Amino acid sequence: MKPEATPLVGVNDTACLNPANDATIGLIRVPEGLRLRDLSAVSMDLEWKPASAAARSAIDWFYLHLGGQSIAGRAAKLKDAIGAVLNDLLNAAENTPFRPCFRSMRAKDFTGGPVGYRSAKAVIDLFEVKGLVHLAGGNFNREGRVSCGTTTRIWPTTALLDHLAEFGIAPSNRREHFIKGEGSEAASRPILLSTSSAWRGRRRVEGKPLPVDATDPTVIKYAAQVDRLNAFIAKQAIEGAGEVVFFRKFNCGDQAGHAYRKGGRLWVVGGGYQMMPKRWKPSHPEGTKLRSSILINGEPTTEIDIGSSHLTIFQAKLGLPFDPQADLYDIPGIEREVVKAYINLTLSKPRLPKQWPADMRSDFLDRYGCEIDRDHSIYFVREACLERHPILCQRKSIQLDWSDLQFIESQAILRAMDSLNQDSGIACLPIHDSLIVPLSHKDKAIEVLKESFKYHVGVMPRVN
Repeated sequence: MKPEATPLVGVNDTACLNPANDATIGLIRVPEGLRLRDLSAVSMDLEWKPASAAARSAIDWFYLHLGGQSIAGRAAKLKDAIGAVLNDLLNAAENTPFRPCFRSMRAKDFTGGPVGYRSAKAVIDLFEVKGLVHLAGGNFNREGRVSCGTTTRIWPTTALLDHLAEFGIAPSNRREHFIKGEGSEAASRPILLSTSSAWRGRRRVEGKPLPVDATDPTVIKYAAQVDRLNAFIAKQAIEGAGEVVFFRKFNCGDQAGHAYRKGGRLWVVGGGYQMMPKRWKPSHPEGTKLRSSILINGEPTTEIDIGSSHLTIFQAKLGLPFDPQADLYDIPGIEREVVKAYINLTLSKPRLPKQWPADMRSDFLDRYGCEIDRDHSIYFVREACLERHPILCQRKSIQLDWSDLQFIESQAILRAMDSLNQDSGIACLPIHDSLIVPLSHKDKAIEVLKESFKYHVGVMPRVN
């Protein structure tokens, strides 16, 4: 099979208004009159690994096809990079209309990531040489000015998708063949631990896996709780959520005295329903599964969540007077989601943030169709948030960060799940600060979640 290799021209000049006027790129043509920069893109995070024999076979084939065997001593790293790149290209290819991947190709932006710079660049360059992907560089001419720093756009050719189809792999069944980094280990281990995450410029780099002390009494207790939740959910009829197997991931294991009290959120192996969108939007491909379509024991479900969870915990643990029943993200003149994004960003960093992170910019473009750094000045948002919640001005001196807040929140969620499962026989599915529950048990679940939150935090929260 001869792959298509239509060149991409004009990426650095005004011709990039439509960089592929005469060629089908990936799945469909770039809409006439749009710059590639204007297309909503999907982040190439390089965090997924093969989960099926078909995916491993495909990776082996691409490794040979790319000539990877001629690069001495790098087989394992190259194969990891091939698998991660293939997954992210498939993830972007799921979308309608067409969306490319975006990825900063600066070496420093790979520091601490699951795939190293050398391996990722080698694979992406070889994919381009073989006509399997198209690349658009990072600098674009905008209204006569060169705008530097735009991340590289990457998208698959039909040749790449055809090769994957020969192994039974397509964008629509990607999750059957790939699993997020810790997923394969989590499938057999209820408790995972990682080092601290870190900020590299505008990008947050996830921590690396650490060994878990299976003899630690705290680990034994937490593992027993996760096993109990897994045993209960395995007996329920869950439709539309995929396979449900929980594990609990703790963070900051490289910090002295972490004592498994940092992070601790409950995750689903492979992402599962937690990665499904809550609501449908026009950019979703036909047949996209939504969380609202999940059935538990044949019943429709609803999602209940703790309002302003982290900010409520933050203020309550500092002993501040405030109304926990109020919407703490309600600031006149600023969209609620923007306020929420800034406050959660502030609580995740040791200092007040001065710019929107790259992943947050991408997320807002994806979810809401707006460029947050252009439409919402972070300086204006910051001043409004500090006026409403002046305690944030002291963020640097307060030793209570995102990992502490996540742990407290996770304890409240797990206590509520245990109570609903063991005391009331009610099945539920967690999504960090919320629970999916059968519609007929909504009131009971709200009552239990409120009481559990009060037990761990000391205040009765607002539950939506």
